[in-house]
Amino acid sequence: MNRILLSILMLTCVQLSMQGQAILDQYVNQAIEQNLTVDQRKALERKQQYALEHAGKLGGPEVNFLTTYTLAYKGRNIELPLGDLLNPVYSALNDITGTQNFPPVANQEFNFLPNNFYDARFRITQPVLQPEIKYNKLIKKEEVTMAGLQTDETVRDLTQQVKTAYLQWMRAGEAIYIMDQGLALLTENKRITESMIKNGQAIPSAAMRIQSDIEHLAALREKSISNKINAAAHFNFLLNRPSGSEILSDTFEGVPAIPVQFDLSGREELQQIQTGKKIQELALQLEEKQHAPTLGLQLDLGSQAFAADWGGYVVGGVQLGNTYLG
Repeated sequence: MNRILLSILMLTCVQLSMQGQAILDQYVNQAIEQNLTVDQRKALERKQQYALEHAGKLGGPEVNFLTTYTLAYKGRNIELPLGDLLNPVYSALNDITGTQNFPPVANQEFNFLPNNFYDARFRITQPVLQPEIKYNKLIKKEEVTMAGLQTDETVRDLTQQVKTAYLQWMRAGEAIYIMDQGLALLTENKRITESMIKNGQAIPSAAMRIQSDIEHLAALREKSISNKINAAAHFNFLLNRPSGSEILSDTFEGVPAIPVQFDLSGREELQQIQTGKKIQELALQLEEKQHAPTLGLQLDLGSQAFAADWGGYVVGGVQLGNTYLG
């Protein structure tokens, strides 16, 4: 009996540290593909990547098409009395020269709002000196790194859970098999002992002791069956499939050597702390650059005239910002 329990214990320890083969690897990949948390992490990673690409484009030229059209009717008028001002002078000049070289001029009246007037232009802007763009891009780059680390951490934790659940299922199955063999041996031993008791070669307490071992081992077997059912349900849950789905047994080769020292520098948790620290430092630098001088170029290409006319123009300019802080 003690040898049987020792065999079960040794099997349990070995099973937890064995290396899985193709079937277990396929199950791990299936769990990663079906896991909703992993999908959310990857979606966040893609979102951060798009944000980084957008931040990189902010440093390049930007082209916009702008247009305005004014259609006015009545409204305020501007009266310009050109005739009242110039006609007396023109009349005197004509009398002096004896000619009509200075014809009379009528008073003018203009609408305050231009009617049927358009302004269409392409505006090209190019940032030259804008520290905010630089630091914003660096922050987005670190956020992409952070999202990738979070995805890797989720995948690693899921892989560990899947392998643990699978090995627990296999361990329970092997334990049941060994216990069945042990029960068969104990049953045969009980039969032989009872025969020896009938022949006066053994005492009844020996059969009672064997029966106690059988009952104890049967109880352990029932517990292992329950553990196998629970492990299978948890394993199928991790793979996002029905709890009663069939699980294939894998084969294992060798027991990996336990490393003397563990290198924790590559852990995703520690890398996330370092990345978060970098993001905070860049955010502080960005805050300090909020009031730094900025420089940009702007060029307008377009036309400004009344409808059906063309009044092309080109206007260039320099944009300055935060040139003085009081």
